[in-house]
Amino acid sequence: MDALIYYVRTIEWEFPGFSVLTHQKELIELEEELKRVGFIYNQEHRFLVSCINQK
Repeated sequence: MDALIYYVRTIEWEFPGFSVLTHQKELIELEEELKRVGFIYNQEHRFLVSCINQK
């Protein structure tokens, strides 16, 4: 869980207002899921925009 907390704190614009104290319940649920299935499922959409200047 330390790595997840570090990750969330590193990209704070994705998780505004994150605090271990205010999100303790969710962190405990994620830890239980990690122990149960061996990973935490996360779906992210990433886009690559490629442009060509026609001038």
